Amino acid sequence: MKKAVLMVIALLLAVSLIACAAPAPPPAPAPAPAPAPAPAPAPAPEKPAIEKYLWRVATFAPKVHNRTEHVLRPWMDVIDAESGGRIQFRAFYANSIVPIDEIASALLTGLIQVGETAAGSVPKLFPASVVPYVNPVGVIPEAPNLAMWRTYKDFPAWEQEQYSDWHVIWEGSGTSQFFFTTKPVKKLEDAKGLKIASSSVWSGKMITKLGMTPIAMPFSEIYLALEKGVLDGVLSSYSPHKAWGFAPLTPYVIEIGMGNWNNSLIMTKSTYNELPQDLKDVIDRYSGEILAYWYDLALIEQEVANKQYYIEQGGTVTRPSADELARWVERSEPVYGEFADMLRSNGLPGEIVERYHRYYKTLTMDDYSQEARYIPEAPRKY
Repeated sequence: MKKAVLMVIALLLAVSLIACAAPAPPPAPAPAPAPAPAPAPAPAPEKPAIEKYLWRVATFAPKVHNRTEHVLRPWMDVIDAESGGRIQFRAFYANSIVPIDEIASALLTGLIQVGETAAGSVPKLFPASVVPYVNPVGVIPEAPNLAMWRTYKDFPAWEQEQYSDWHVIWEGSGTSQFFFTTKPVKKLEDAKGLKIASSSVWSGKMITKLGMTPIAMPFSEIYLALEKGVLDGVLSSYSPHKAWGFAPLTPYVIEIGMGNWNNSLIMTKSTYNELPQDLKDVIDRYSGEILAYWYDLALIEQEVANKQYYIEQGGTVTRPSADELARWVERSEPVYGEFADMLRSNGLPGEIVERYHRYYKTLTMDDYSQEARYIPEAPRKY
C-alpha cells in the first residue's frame, strides 16, 4: 500500500516537471490599429477679385462738341469694352468739376484720374504743347493732329522734360483759326485796334504783331462780351460759332489761318502704373496716333458742316489774296523765333517749332499708318 502511494506521488512529480518544461503559449496578437482617416482635401485657393477702376474724366469741352463726340466719348466706350468693364468712367463736361486751368492740379490730387487739358491755359506747365498756337500763318492743314503727334514723338525731351510726372494718352491739335469779327476785315489795316478774344499768351503775341489787341477770355464768357461790345471779334475755327452760338454776333470772317489750339489727354504716371499689365495694354492700344486719326477725321467733316452753318446764319467769308496773305505772314513771323527761345529756356529743343511747321504744312490723311485707321463707333455709354 505504501509502495503504491509512492508511485502515484512520483508520477505526479514527473507530470509536473514536464508541464513546467513546456514553452508558454505565444501571447494573443494585439488587434490591428484602425486605419487613419483620409486627410480632408485642401481648400482650393481663392481666386483674386478682379480689380475694377472707376475713373473721373474732366474736359472743358461741352458734351455736344466735335471733339467729345468723336474722340473722348468713343475713347471711354472702347476702353470700357476692351477692358471687360474693369475700367469705367464718369465724365464731367464743360468745366463742371474743375476749371480748365486747374485740371492738372486736380489730376495730381486725385480728384480726377483723366483730364483733357489745353496748354494755352497753363503754358508754364506744358510749354512745348503750346506750339500749335504759333502755327504757320496762312496754312489750312489737312492732318494737324498727326503733325502734333509726330512732332511729340520725334523729340524724347518733350516727354522727359515736360511730362516727367504724366502719362500721355493723346497730344493733339485743332485746325486753323480765323478772325471772326463784328465788322468787315478785308486787309491788314482793317484789323488795326480790334479787340480780339485770345485763348493763350502766344496767340495774343501773334494778334499784337498784327496790330490788334488780344483779350484773354474763356469761351464761356465770349458770347456775352461780344453782345456787350467788350470784344470786336474772336480768333477761332468755325466750330464754336455753332456750338457756342457766336455766329449771329460775328457775321464777318477773314480766313487767314493761324493761332491753332492744343488738346492733351493725360493722367498721372502713378494712375497708369497702378494698372495690371493687361489694362495698360488696352490704354496703350488706344492712345496716340489712333486718337489723332479720329480727331482729324472729325475736323474735316465738322469744319465743312460748321462753315456751311455759319454761311446759312448770314456770315460773310473773305479769303485774302496771296499778296495780302503775305503781309500777315511777314508781320507774324518774329513770334516763331521768340517761341523757340522760350522752349530752349525750359530745357526743350527750339527745333520743335520748325519740325511742327513742316509736318503741319505737308502731312495728309494718307500719311496715317494702317494700324491707326480704326473707326470708332458712335458714343453709346458716355
